[in-house]
Amino acid sequence: MHRLLLRCFLCSSSSTTPTAGAGFIRELATLVAACHFHTSVGLAKSLLLYSQPPATSVPDLYHTLVSTAAASQVDPHPPSFLSNAASALIVASALLALPDGALWLLSLLADAHANLPSLSSYNLLREFLLSLDRHADVGRAFDLLNAPGARPDTFTWNKAIQVSQRPGAHAFSYNVVIAGLWRAGRGSDVVDVFDEMAKRVVLPSHITYNTMIDGHIKIGDLEACFRPRDQMLHHGMKSNMITYNMLLSGPCHAGRIGEMTVVLYEMMSWKMVLDGFIYSIRFDGHSRVGDSLESLKGPFSTFQNMKSRLVSPNHITYNALINGLGKAERITEAHALVKEREKNGASPSVETFNMLIDGYGRDGQLEKNFILLSDMREKGVKPNVVSYGFIVNAFCKNGKIPEAVAILDDMFHKDVLPSAQVYNAIIDAYIDCDATEQAFTLAEKMKTSGVQLHAIC
Repeated sequence: MHRLLLRCFLCSSSSTTPTAGAGFIRELATLVAACHFHTSVGLAKSLLLYSQPPATSVPDLYHTLVSTAAASQVDPHPPSFLSNAASALIVASALLALPDGALWLLSLLADAHANLPSLSSYNLLREFLLSLDRHADVGRAFDLLNAPGARPDTFTWNKAIQVSQRPGAHAFSYNVVIAGLWRAGRGSDVVDVFDEMAKRVVLPSHITYNTMIDGHIKIGDLEACFRPRDQMLHHGMKSNMITYNMLLSGPCHAGRIGEMTVVLYEMMSWKMVLDGFIYSIRFDGHSRVGDSLESLKGPFSTFQNMKSRLVSPNHITYNALINGLGKAERITEAHALVKEREKNGASPSVETFNMLIDGYGRDGQLEKNFILLSDMREKGVKPNVVSYGFIVNAFCKNGKIPEAVAILDDMFHKDVLPSAQVYNAIIDAYIDCDATEQAFTLAEKMKTSGVQLHAIC
């Protein structure tokens, strides 16, 4: 019936007014709003079938539908309306064997981070594309589905794997599926799809190998992450900087300095230039192996190496050294590094000052903490709860509980709300010296000050 009425409208004389077509659009908007999906698909097919050209009309029809719904006081804003409208047009396009307009609409919606059509409409479109052996477009549709952060269902994932394993599939299709499977936490399926590439004689690209390496690192499988790198070399492909950044980050986060060093030597053997980012990864790795003097040899060696290669250390580099020196009770050298950086025009951040406060507290130089607080204010850096927390903890460790309580009270005057950790440092100090009554009094004060009790640890 819809098709007959629409044909009469489109085949009528040029004197026919546009209001007749607008009537069909309003009816479609009403059907979509009422969730009459199958009926709305039928009317959408009629509208698409007799529009010229059919493929390019899909996005236009979607925008006209939403605008008409608003003008007709049909609320187009709920996600259900927008999703159902897109779904009806996608399904109608697939049933009419007109997939290009549907793909265009998907692309526009994904770029705009708009409400997406249903997974079932995606899957119908993908089935039709598969029947035409348009594997690249199937991969493109799957990529569009993942771009806004949608969650493909099992059928969609299985179809993506099926597409990647079809004869004629290219590395691009495999890359899309492999990346999506990693995001979905389906590591075993990733390995199967990657191995399938070799069976299909599809040569992985740098993107393929790097995606595999990154996926293995994110799940903590460092041994497996080096296998794709070895396969790259076997196929005559040189690892790029992205590859090495990932290969360094894995051992770094695990504190496995030996493996990190092997990767660095490999980079240098390829005459690759180590930039500031690479050095930052090295510092991060060294900072995870302990606080002893021995553990500082690596960071200082890296620091001197940076300078000899004319690579300027950044704030991450300096903070890593300052933090390490402070924990190793070499606070004087740490403070000297801060002053060195100030001479080069870089002002210390609140994190840098906090490291110095912690270091001086560990060293028992409690008076230095107040000098640092004054220095922070002069430089326009506001002490935070971490700053005061380190000072309170240092005074408590040195048996100066009254001074710690005075600092706690001063925090309120400075508009810095003490955390549960600050209170607990003093409460623990009271308990250690058998001042249980004072501990209970401070606990009540903590409760009345608004500190959440569940935060106590």
